[in-house]
Amino acid sequence: MKITKIKSRHSNDFWADFKCEFCNHEAKNVSCYEDANFRNNVIPAMRCKECGRATEVDTKIRYVAIHQFVLIVMTPRREGTWKAYVTPVPGLNHSMEAEKYWKQDGCALEERHARAFFPSMEKVPYAR
Repeated sequence: MKITKIKSRHSNDFWADFKCEFCNHEAKNVSCYEDANFRNNVIPAMRCKECGRATEVDTKIRYVAIHQFVLIVMTPRREGTWKAYVTPVPGLNHSMEAEKYWKQDGCALEERHARAFFPSMEKVPYAR
């Protein structure tokens, strides 16, 4: 579901119309709360009452090889943010290694360094 129009607002509370991006069903005058959790978690998880589908969140891990044995791994998060890690790898299969080694051996990058490797994420908030 996507917000099509904010009808009214009072402090952090607002009422909005939503539209399903799959079947175009409209939900009118939905009560909402303006904060990062609502925008990043609640809205993407809203299911359409007509078709039952929710917005898909991209959780595909991406990587940049800066050396045969070193990857910069970008991990999208469910809440709509992302984080990047530098990790050593055996250098045999980068696709498999990107998924596996960042969790056990990765070191989180500062935002300013991470953004240099993933410019396509410029408008997406970096996880703290």
